[in-house]
Amino acid sequence: MNKTLKGLLVALIMLYVVSPVDGMPGPVDDLLVTLLGFIGTRALDSKSRKY
Repeated sequence: MNKTLKGLLVALIMLYVVSPVDGMPGPVDDLLVTLLGFIGTRALDSKSRKY
């Protein structure tokens, strides 16, 4: 389950970065989404290692 969720999160981040729709002009929002995704996948990974 966690691998599926992690893969889905990574796919959504990649889709957002590549898509022409932007929340803010420039690479600021892309970097922010990438950073939040990295933190989210690390949190999912550490949570799955506890169990």
